[in-house]
Amino acid sequence: MIPEPQQIKYLNEHLEKLNKLSENIESYSIVDIKNTIANTVVLLNRSNKELNSQYEAWLSIKNVMEVDRESFNLLRDELNDIQGVKTERLLAVKKVIDESLEPDLFDKFLSYIITFILGCASSFMASIAYKRYSERKI
Repeated sequence: MIPEPQQIKYLNEHLEKLNKLSENIESYSIVDIKNTIANTVVLLNRSNKELNSQYEAWLSIKNVMEVDRESFNLLRDELNDIQGVKTERLLAVKKVIDESLEPDLFDKFLSYIITFILGCASSFMASIAYKRYSERKI
């Protein structure tokens, strides 16, 4: 709950006195009426100062909030930029890793030669095994 400004509290109390004064003004002396009006003026001036101070404080807070909002937007934009750079770097690293894992031409050529030699060797061994097997059958 927001507290009531002090001067408004005093004005409310003073308002009760003014109401009593206005209801029975004939019973009050001119000095009492003059003092009550003087107190009213003092309270109104103080209330005005308090309200102006509160308004200035509100403007100050509003300005701080505006600066904070602008700072937040800048930070958010910088974060988006950093995340974009991070994503780009991760993609570049992934590309380098993928390229490094991909066999180069020499590895492919060596693999094809070994496969060819093993294929020929297995055919040769199969032929020998078939000849021996067929010679045993006869």
